[in-house]
Amino acid sequence: MRSFLLLIILACSAATAQIYRSELVIVLNSGEELYGFAKIPRGRNKPIKLTQTDTKAEMIIDPQDIEYILLDIMIPEKKGLFSIPEYNEERLVIVPLDIGTEKKAKWIYALEIVAGDLSYYGYDIRAVKKEAGYRSRFYGDIPSPQPDSYKFSIGNYLYVTLEGQEVNAFGNQGSFLNKNANLLMSDCPNLIEEIKMKKRFEDEEIKRLIEKYNEGCY
Repeated sequence: MRSFLLLIILACSAATAQIYRSELVIVLNSGEELYGFAKIPRGRNKPIKLTQTDTKAEMIIDPQDIEYILLDIMIPEKKGLFSIPEYNEERLVIVPLDIGTEKKAKWIYALEIVAGDLSYYGYDIRAVKKEAGYRSRFYGDIPSPQPDSYKFSIGNYLYVTLEGQEVNAFGNQGSFLNKNANLLMSDCPNLIEEIKMKKRFEDEEIKRLIEKYNEGCY
């Protein structure tokens, strides 16, 4: 299990959205790194067509050959209702997951939010791209350049235990974790009790609780 963590949530290749053609790095299971331009396919279990940076040659890569994908994107952050947004560059790690069954296997691309004995992923993502251009707050202002940017939302989440058990979460994340803490963290009774006592969950708190479990409270 890889040790890196993500600070924001993103995924791609849902039925409703896609990542547009972007510069990215594809890391294969063999450890080879491929640099170039590609878009993550809209459908499931579809290969990726990569235009390589150095040779400009196109190559087709099957999802089962990919360990993860690195993608740097710009995400806007507004400081106020009428303010011009500032743009933060974030590095995203996209991993292929088989969350189907042996009878009906399927591949999706999901965002790795936390990796460890208990891993946490987001999937079924809607991605909306805003094209680069010039924008101003009020009439008469000097327009300022705005880069390409993305706005994302996650539809569902997935937990994967050390034993490989996959648990899909739907609805309110806090309520789901509260009800399923015994299943996901059976070897950590103190943390389970802490979760069961909570009435509400703050932003990023689910991520923090999973990280706390992975630190070895058991």
